Amino acid sequence: MGLILEKVFSSDYMIGVEEVTSSKRVREITLFELMSECNCFGSNSEYFKPRIKKLSVKWSYNYYHEIEICEIYDVDTGEIHWEHNDLPENRMWGGNDEKLVSSLLMWGDLENVYFDEEVYWNE
Repeated sequence: MGLILEKVFSSDYMIGVEEVTSSKRVREITLFELMSECNCFGSNSEYFKPRIKKLSVKWSYNYYHEIEICEIYDVDTGEIHWEHNDLPENRMWGGNDEKLVSSLLMWGDLENVYFDEEVYWNE
């Protein structure tokens, strides 16, 4: 996989979500709300909402220099709430995965790193 990068977001980071309708409307919600809509917390959204302050998105470049998001986890606890598992027996990519990843790729600004942000590089 190579170099793994991480970008930390506050759980109330506003992110665009494209509506799949004829009008192609984009709405803005918090990253936590997006993950909740995408069922990343199961039925425990209300439990996690006051507890999660920062979410880290781990990502890397694939062979074609495209961003692949590996996982999203709670910075304080280390608990993984979304993971791209590409093993043959786990290839269950669905609409929620598509919505979450597409939103992060389009409006998460993953490639742009600023010195005042928490960004980590791991090998």
